[in-house]
Amino acid sequence: HDIQTCINEAGVGGRVEIGPGTYTAPWDPGTNGQTIIGTGDPGTVIIKATAQIDVTGDDVTLDGITFEPGAAANAIVRVTGEDAIVTNCSFSAGGAFSPAISDGLLWIDGDDATVSNCSIDTTKTGAQTGIEVDTAKAKITDCTVNVGTGDEGIDTNDDADISGTTITGNSGTGVYVDGSVTTIDDSSFMTLTYAINNDGGEATVTNSVIDGCGSTAPAGNAAIQSASKLRMYNCTIQNTPVNYAFNLGGGTDA
Repeated sequence: HDIQTCINEAGVGGRVEIGPGTYTAPWDPGTNGQTIIGTGDPGTVIIKATAQIDVTGDDVTLDGITFEPGAAANAIVRVTGEDAIVTNCSFSAGGAFSPAISDGLLWIDGDDATVSNCSIDTTKTGAQTGIEVDTAKAKITDCTVNVGTGDEGIDTNDDADISGTTITGNSGTGVYVDGSVTTIDDSSFMTLTYAINNDGGEATVTNSVIDGCGSTAPAGNAAIQSASKLRMYNCTIQNTPVNYAFNLGGGTDA
């Protein structure tokens, strides 16, 4: 059977196991409580999405799958169901060039999703965002994000808790906080233009390391950019290429 047929036949609370290989999508998990899991070693179960995959069921788990874009889309995977779990997955281009993804490789648009132990790479996709949290609440933990030039690792348009996550890049923004309440704990930001750009939201950052962030061009960018409420506790900011770590704009409550 193809994957969509297996999903349909598994029913509520069912489990679909995918063996090593490269498969095409879309397929849309729309049944509540299903687990869709790759059974091979990491990186051996590859889904090449020729259109956006829509996770519409509640309590759906995606586990151990590498997702690659096969065509231009808003996202590789969009989650609109509630209480989804995305774990041990990879979202990347898989080649020297990949079609543009406009909203996020992983687009969280359903409440109370958890993303854990995933790797995200925007450097070859023409993507603007690795993980987009939009009109939803999300927990992102123990992930690694590699940010392409001018891209955003994580964009929080709604509330998000980020912990244990490492975000790196030659430029771009680690976390863009846009009108949401975002907490960041025990995370690392390295060699980004902005580690955090808080543009109208509320950000609390604790126990985190910001290393080599900021830039000297075009006019010097601080590692932390904020135009709204920002709280930082027990953080280390080091090796900034400019003489200041913060740029606190009008309306900042720091």
